[in-house]
Amino acid sequence: EDVLESTARAHAARTTQRAGLYERGVFVREGDRARVTTDELFTSASAASAVVLGRVASNGRTRWATDEGMTFAQWEAALSSAAALEEDA
Repeated sequence: EDVLESTARAHAARTTQRAGLYERGVFVREGDRARVTTDELFTSASAASAVVLGRVASNGRTRWATDEGMTFAQWEAALSSAAALEEDA
């Protein structure tokens, strides 16, 4: 199998998964954005980002953000720092 076939198959799978999540109401459109309405388990933040964006791949650590604009990577680092401070206390 060549790279183009593999990429096309992966894109089709993500597109199907994405459509199903919208149909189930897990994702809802709000203008040019999508909002997650319920918990949904993905294998990684990047897999979730790729599904939401309709791409084969996406860096979820930089694409996911809170309402305040904090990326997942920043949130994770802050959480890790807070845990380290608690351990030192």
